[in-house]
Order: sequence, then C-alpha cells, then structure tokens
Amino acid sequence: AALGAVARQGFDFLCAPLFHPRHRREFRLLPAKERPGPQTRSDLLLAGRDWNTLIVGKVSPWIRPDSPLEAVWVRVPLLAPEDGREDAIVNEELLNEGDGRQEERTWHWWNNFRTLCDYNKRVGLALEVGPDLPSAEAIDRWLGEPLRAAILPTSIFLTNKKGFPVLSRPHQRLLGRLLKVCGPLPFTLPRLPFSTVDTTMWAWPRGGSAPHDEVTARGGRALTVAPPLPVADPSEDNSRYRLLSFPVGVTTALHGFAGYFETTLYGDVTLSIRPETHSPGMFSWFPIFFPLKQPMAVQAGQTVVLSFWRRAAPQKVWYEWAVTEPACSALHNPAGRSYTIGL
Repeated sequence: AALGAVARQGFDFLCAPLFHPRHRREFRLLPAKERPGPQTRSDLLLAGRDWNTLIVGKVSPWIRPDSPLEAVWVRVPLLAPEDGREDAIVNEELLNEGDGRQEERTWHWWNNFRTLCDYNKRVGLALEVGPDLPSAEAIDRWLGEPLRAAILPTSIFLTNKKGFPVLSRPHQRLLGRLLKVCGPLPFTLPRLPFSTVDTTMWAWPRGGSAPHDEVTARGGRALTVAPPLPVADPSEDNSRYRLLSFPVGVTTALHGFAGYFETTLYGDVTLSIRPETHSPGMFSWFPIFFPLKQPMAVQAGQTVVLSFWRRAAPQKVWYEWAVTEPACSALHNPAGRSYTIGL
C-alpha cells in the first residue's frame, strides 16, 4: 500500500528501515533477543525485482553497532567518531589543518568501503550536505563519485526577508552543480525532496566512478586528476608511442584516461573536442575513454606515469596503454584484443 502511494506521487523508490520498528520494542522486552534470523520484514512481501529496484534500505539511527546480533552489523561509519555533527558525507571545513585531514577522512572510509565491494555498480552514494561546505577540491572529488541521492537537512536552510526558507549562495551553487553533473537526483529534505592533417590527441587522467557505471553518458561526472597532455603528433605512420607524466593534485581513485582530439586545418583555423577549446557545433567526433581494469589509488603529490601506444596493421589500428607509476598496471588491450578501429 505504501509503495503504491509513493508511486502515485511520482517517486521512483521508497526508503524504509532495514530493521522493523516493532522489533525495537520487542528487543527491549526480551522476546526478540532469543528469536533467530533477521529482525525485519519477510522477503515474501515483494518480488525480488521490487526489492532490488523500488526499496532503499535505511539503517535505523537507534541501532548500536556493537550489538551482539550479527544481523544488525550493517552500519558503516561515514563520520569521524570524534566529530559529533551529523554531516555524514560532506564533513566540516578544515579547522587549522593545512594537510586536509578533516576532508580526507570521510572520503577514505567511503573509498575503502566501495573497494571492499569490488566497485559494484549497485553501491551508490548519498551525499549529505552540511551547513559548512568543504574546499572546492573536496567538492570536485565527491561530484566524481557515483551519487545516487542528495540529503539536505533542514538545518542548512536560512530564512529570507519574506520568511521563506532558502539556501545560502554557496549551497545554491553546489545544488546547481549536482543537477548539472549528475542529472535529476532524489533530494531528501528531512521532515520537509581520426584526421590526416595536423592532429593532436590529448589525454586526461580521470578519477571518480562514472566509468564503472553500467552506462556512462555523463562525461562531467568524473574528477580530472591532472591537466591534459598531448599524446600524438602529426606523422605519416599510424604507429605512435608516448610516455606521459601527470602530477596528481588530489587523493582519489584513478579509473582511467579520457582522450580528446584537436586538429589545425590551416593557420588559426582549428577543430577541437577538448572541453577548453571545443568548436561550437562540433558533434561528429566523440571523446574516448581508456579505462583501467582495476582502479588505482593515487595520493596528492604523486606522479602518474602512463605508457601509451598506437599500433597499426594493414586494415586496423588500436591503442594499448599501461600505468607504470605509482604502481604498475596490466597492459590493456594487447594486440587489439578488446577493441580496434578499422581503416
């Protein structure tokens, strides 16, 4: 009944407690302590597909993580224990900590959790926005993650001259970026919703999690780890090799490299799909993504070294690539095993 009512209101899913509320009373009155199995609703209430797509589980705030019941051990700490505020994801601003430890701590917990889940595409992130926003670098990194929802507590709203609740300018800009980068998100308000002329290919190292989504349609939902570097210069031969070094500006998970094309036709007449120099109305060329089979953790101040080849055969060309620093990856697409481009 509740699910049907939610659907009629235009919502895509229902957020419900994993632990049934009545078991809280029973646990205190002893009967539930001796009852085996999970303290929740029967799986038979809904079809398996409905549980997977229409229900989002919520951990009840009263559950203690040190409960002796193994079935209750589902809570993942996303907030520093010594930090008493409720900004579960976007933590408070740096407090005289120039090394960014306050901003790093929560992201590292999230990164460890999704790594333990083997970057499962069904593991998403609910971004809770606190009254104090972190640095621009920290926000950029969160926007590169697989966001599924945004939580806006009522405490971050201000009252305007007419008495209506509004968000501060920084929060409005963040909300605008969320909508632009990630598209429509569920918002929860607690208790209130190739070329024969001069052609250059450029590569960016990309972080975030968009490349591991089932469908990657929004190129903006990724963190650019370092500025672009030219990969291929004009040459009559289709074969190329280039060693690229990217300085890492922010600690993140490296998922691959984005490639763009730029060509000089004559003089200052160019065609480009690089975001910074994109030619208006240029839709016939598309960016290319060179993924890493296993995401690589990189730290701010490190250098990512990428070996990049373009191989050629009489009827096809293909790219091969491998990261050699700060760790060594496998050689990707050897001999065009996974992808080639016909000539």
